[in-house]
This record gives sequence, C-alpha cells and structure tokens, in this order.
Amino acid sequence: MFSTIGRFVLVLAFLLALAWCLPSAAAESCCSGGSCAKGGLVYDFETGDLQGWTVACGKFGKLVSDREKARNTPNAPYPKQGKYYLSTTELPDGGYDDGMTGIVVSPMFRLCGPKLTLMVGGGSGPDTYVALCAPDGRELRTASGANAEAMTRVEWDVAEYAGKTAYLALIDNAKGAWGNISLDDVHIPGELVPAEMPKESLETRAAAREARLADEKKVHQAYAVKRREELLSEELLYSQGQARIYSGDKLGAISLPVGGIAAGCIQMDGKARMAVWQIFNNHQHVTVPNTFFALRVKQGGEPVVRALQTEAVGPFAPMPSLSFRGEYPFGWYDFDDAELPVKASMEVFSPLVPMDLRDSAMPGAVFNITVRNTSDAPAEVSLLASAHNAVGISGRTGKEPGVDEQYDGNTNTTFQEDGVACLEMTSALPADAPGHGSMALAGMGAAMGATVSYPSPDALLAAFSGTGELSGPTSAKAPEKGKTIDGALAAPFTLKPGESRTVTFVLAWNFPNVVNGAPGWGGKGNHYAVIWPTAMDTARELCARLPELTDKTRRYHDALYDSNLPHWLIDRVSSQVAVLRARTCFWTRDGYFGGYEGCAGKTGCCDGNCTHVWHYAQAHARLFPELARKMRDQDFQHQHPDGGVQHR
Repeated sequence: MFSTIGRFVLVLAFLLALAWCLPSAAAESCCSGGSCAKGGLVYDFETGDLQGWTVACGKFGKLVSDREKARNTPNAPYPKQGKYYLSTTELPDGGYDDGMTGIVVSPMFRLCGPKLTLMVGGGSGPDTYVALCAPDGRELRTASGANAEAMTRVEWDVAEYAGKTAYLALIDNAKGAWGNISLDDVHIPGELVPAEMPKESLETRAAAREARLADEKKVHQAYAVKRREELLSEELLYSQGQARIYSGDKLGAISLPVGGIAAGCIQMDGKARMAVWQIFNNHQHVTVPNTFFALRVKQGGEPVVRALQTEAVGPFAPMPSLSFRGEYPFGWYDFDDAELPVKASMEVFSPLVPMDLRDSAMPGAVFNITVRNTSDAPAEVSLLASAHNAVGISGRTGKEPGVDEQYDGNTNTTFQEDGVACLEMTSALPADAPGHGSMALAGMGAAMGATVSYPSPDALLAAFSGTGELSGPTSAKAPEKGKTIDGALAAPFTLKPGESRTVTFVLAWNFPNVVNGAPGWGGKGNHYAVIWPTAMDTARELCARLPELTDKTRRYHDALYDSNLPHWLIDRVSSQVAVLRARTCFWTRDGYFGGYEGCAGKTGCCDGNCTHVWHYAQAHARLFPELARKMRDQDFQHQHPDGGVQHR
C-alpha cells in the first residue's frame, strides 16, 4: 500500500511542477517520423560500448561490463539481460571497487509514449540510483537497486511528459557496501534530439535530489492531512462502499499468492504474471520462464495472438491493459484490447474451505479463463496454457531459459483422462534428492490438444497462431543434463455473437524433500505429499472436485463480502489469511505445523510458533481450530519444568 501511495504522491508532485510538465499540443505528433515510430530508443549495451552515454563527472573502471559469474552467488550466471550491462563497480582486471563515484548520462531525447522501462540493480541507498531528468536537471522519476546483483524491471508511466525532452542519469555517490548501481535493457518511447546537456556534478545532483525530496514531502504532507480527514469521517468509515478495482500505476503493488496452506505459493502480480515462484521449498524469489496463458482470435482476416498479461512473453505480444479486483482468496483480471472482437477475463484462486484443513492445503492453483464474443459475427478462439518443466530447479540458471545445473532427465508426458487434458512434468532425480518432485498442468472445459515439447517461444507462436491447435508426440525428454523442456495445452472453440465460454486450467506441484524449521521445532518433508504423492494426484482431485471446492470457497468469500461490513474492512481482514499460504508457514511429513515470525530473503525468520506473534493471530484459529490447537500443543511440548514457556 505504501509503495502505491508513494507513486501516487510522486505523480501529483510533478503535476504541480512548472510549465515544463504541462501537456504539449505537439505531443501526439512529436515523434511521428523518428525512432519512436520504429519502436523507440533501446539501450541494451550489447554493442559493448556506452551507445552514446557519457561520463558527466567522476571516474569509473569498466562501465560496460560483460561479467559472466555473479559475485555473491558462486558459480551462478550474472543476472543481466544479454551479454553486456552498465555498472559503476567493475574494474578492467575483473575486480570491483565500490569506492568509485560519478554520474553517467544518456543523450537527450523527446518522449512520445506512455511507458519507459529499464532494469536496475546494485545499491538501494539514497546516493545510488537512476533518474529521469528534465533538461534543467530536475528529477522526475527515480529507481534504485535492492542491495543485490539481480536487476529488477522498472516501469515508469511517462505519459504526462509526452512531447517533452529529458535524459537519464546514473548516479553513484556512495563509497561503502553496495555503493554501486547497474543498468540494462532500457526502452524509451522517444527519439534523440540535438540539445546541450546540462552540467552535472555530484554536488548539483545532490541538490536536485534534496529539492525533489522536499517537494515530495510537501505533497505527501498535504495528501496525508486530506486523507486523514477522509478516513476519520463517519461516512467513509461506516458506509459499505464499493469493491476496489486496481488499474494503471496502482497495479504495481498487487501480489496475490495462490497455493495450499503451508504448501508453497505462486505470487500473481498486477500484470497477471506468475511472477514469483515459491513452490520449490524456497524462500528466495524464483522466476520460471515460459509459463503463461495466451489467447488467439480469428475473425475473417489474420489471427491475432495475445499473451494474457500486460508484459510480452518473447514473441507473444501483451494485452495493452487490464484491471484487477482482489477479494481473497479470489483474484479477477479483466483484459482490455480494442483490436479484439472478444473480451477476456481470468479468475485465479486456490480452494479455501473453513474447518477443512485438508482441502485448504492442496498444492495447486485454479485459473478460470472466460472469453466473450462482443462482436456481431462468429469468432474462432483458442486458449493456450504453456508450462516450463521446472522440476529440480535450483535458481542457479543459465543465460537461456531451460538451463539449470540441477535439471536431470526432465520429462513431459501428455494424456487425456476423464475429459481432462493433462501435461505431467517429472525428472530423473533420485527420490531422496532435494529437487525431486513433479508438476502438472491440466485443462478442462473444451477439447484440447497438447505439445510435450516446443523448441522456442517463436516456434510455439507459429504453431498456435496457425490453427489454434497443438499436437504431436505424447512424451519427450530433455536432450541433456542441465536442460529442461516446455510443454503446452491448447483449447480451440468457436463463439457465436454474444456467446461466452470458460476454460479451466489447473497447475499443481509436489516437492516432498525439505528440512523445515530448526532443531527442536520443525521436521522433514511436506505434509501434502502424504495426502497427494504426486502433482498429478493433486491435479486429478482438483479437477474432479472442482465444482464442490469452488462452491465451498465462494461460500466463505460470500459470507464476508455479502455482509454489510465496509469493503475496506473486509479487504483488510480477509487478506491476512494469505500468510498461511506464504513460506512463513510449513507443515512437515509427520504433521508438525510451523509458523515463522516472518520471512527473510532466503529463509524463514526467527523461532517458530512464538506466542508473541502467533498467539495474537486469530484468523487461523477461527477458520481452522484444529490448526490453532496443533500449534499450541506443540508449544507446550517445550514448556519448562517450572511452567514457563519459550516465548512471552
């Protein structure tokens, strides 16, 4: 919530700026014939040089780096895009020096599109960042790293600056730990313009930063006063209000975890991506490539294909925009594309049934995709679900998708069972290996074809866009150790004018081998693997019982949201249950249920089941009394002879 408000405040601050920020009458045609018409400016540094960027002040070592291995994760490839990237810490001899300081600036450009994207890594401090600057040096947008080598994709909304000139500045004025900043894969909706660059120095840049922070503080204070008055009004506090729908910049704060209680989760983001994967007994954020949904529509002319998310997946073009509504445990995405004769939406959830811990702990997620024909002519439609066989993934991935040092004998098998199309993903890892397990993708609601392995996203797009159907062998194995394969399901159907159809995809997982907790509390394995020995077992039960499980989950949702309580209150109360599905919780093979105080970057944080955290919690005790009793019984096992307990 804070980050969302922060972005909102930042936009307001710039709207109050001087005439530079006012809309330009020439905005629509400012880049009609330049690089913007060809896709804008791209700075990926893949030529091995600065590509027109210059050092405005200071001194650096090897600004354009091709470092292969990460420093902080031995033997792991450096987390970058392509071969080269910009870094303020690298030295020509392969070493590094966080003591170097200075400013690197891009050429001046004129903006003519709504979104500017870039990848940023390195330090998170106030003196290491990249800034979008006005010609007079004012900072309009900023982004920093996260004290990590891994670079994060940042998207800035720059629509209000269309027709205005600007430049990017990479600022490093820090000398301590993480006193560096890295940059890669910059995409600017604009064209270069001849202009004299302002004189940069660390002193003038520090002054610009202080001015920006002061302006932001004023706007934030004014907003806080106004918002406090609104929040304290009886009308706002007690009125039921409306369901909150998120769009635009507000989508940046969305994270919807799907998965069973203590079964790991996949975090869905505001772009409708499966953005963070924590199903592999991992706390650290892992991304899994080539796992997405797509839509194909054909009506008279050439077919149109879109990824059902607002970020492209290789050659799969994204949906232009979406809106999101979340009422836990459900999340609803509504996609918008004016070029399509259909409307697409997606409902995402995992079963959550009060008083039934077993059914609420299924390691899987449900994706209901609905397509409605809004035109006056029939439309040929096909839905695609692509999945990456990530069994054995270690996080130490190679440059290309499908490469990981721990992959071994990854195999995909497809079959039809009781009207359900299934794609089972396994590996040859030994049964006691940490990465041993399985994944499963199942689809129902339409006749489906499948491919167990496709060579590349381009090849998948070519096959899918042609007829909307997929076919091929029923089994495939990765060609060598360290590599895996991707498979997909496709459901073609025809919609009459005004007709709609819902197709359901289920994604399930099973990774049984893990040591949870610490000596004295915790244990080995995942309890879900006792109930469902494989991911396919989970997928089968989810598909077979989906109407019942969906109904029970909706009853829980409706009991809250059909009440006369204010929507803001229900949102805040119901969303807290998501913690049970986060990696904060674990449930061992022998039945021990553990809850950390929270999560650190790579592990759970602090002793488990501590009463000064979990005794105050009420949601799990009210919804699943057996769970609360279990945690207290476990806690009493550590009671001291004098009656004292471990935690306050």
